[in-house]
Amino acid sequence: MNAVTATQERTANFAPQTRMRAADPIGDRVHLALACLAGLAVASDTAPAEITFIALVVCFLARLPRLARFLRPFFGRALVWVLIAWAGYATLSLAWSPAVEQGGQELLRVRFFLLPILLFPVLDRARLVFVSILLGVALLHVAQALQVTELMPEALDGDRYVQARYGGLMHPVASGNILVGAAALHLGALFATVPRSRDREGAVSEESAGADSSGRRRWRLLSALGLVAALAGLLLTGSRGPWLAALALLPLQFLVTAIRLPPRAQAGPHPAGPAAGSGGDRFDLAGAPGRRAAAAGAR
Repeated sequence: MNAVTATQERTANFAPQTRMRAADPIGDRVHLALACLAGLAVASDTAPAEITFIALVVCFLARLPRLARFLRPFFGRALVWVLIAWAGYATLSLAWSPAVEQGGQELLRVRFFLLPILLFPVLDRARLVFVSILLGVALLHVAQALQVTELMPEALDGDRYVQARYGGLMHPVASGNILVGAAALHLGALFATVPRSRDREGAVSEESAGADSSGRRRWRLLSALGLVAALAGLLLTGSRGPWLAALALLPLQFLVTAIRLPPRAQAGPHPAGPAAGSGGDRFDLAGAPGRRAAAAGAR
């Protein structure tokens, strides 16, 4: 599969986002900035996370009159309707709940299920949001290190210590949940590719292939270090629930991502590695790079 076909497929996949950006370019830039800020605040204290989430909701609602006609592909996904059905049932269950007030509080906690539609207009630049999340996690690691070394300012630390469990700026259980997600992102990035330049025939030149291989090694090194840091931070939280989640999620993600990697033989023995034939713009921090491009190339 050549770079032109991969670019055409990417353009088709993100056609709604392209149209939304053309319909409201200024709002699109604001939306992307707020999405990145929300990602950065995920691993921080409650107030920044809530403020950025509310700002993202307000931005989406303000843009909705211009974007509504482009949202049909979002509602064409089965998973979206599963989430809607689940949220509807959870809301309906309040009718027979013996503790309606407590049930309402529990229901408010799943408001972040709105994130898929809130981020849909900027989904074509999801990598920037992922990077913002990982930068926020890096700040969480710094806070944990300050707690371990007892250098955390008392005004920031409060009652975060829970029997020698270190959660940074959050409760250790909440930090553990965030770190499981961060570990999954870093693990996915280990399978990602970096952009390559190609000649007119679509072949990778020796010079660009060498640069690609070097760049890919750097990304993998950063991803490996991030994965180790996320797992170490997860251990510091002392939270058994997130530990069990990591034991179930990470091996499963590793197997699924490894199975779905595009075959190396289809693209030839490129120095960049097994995903070299997946398309020059397929750097996917969420893992499984170039899945659709590889499938098209196989056909």
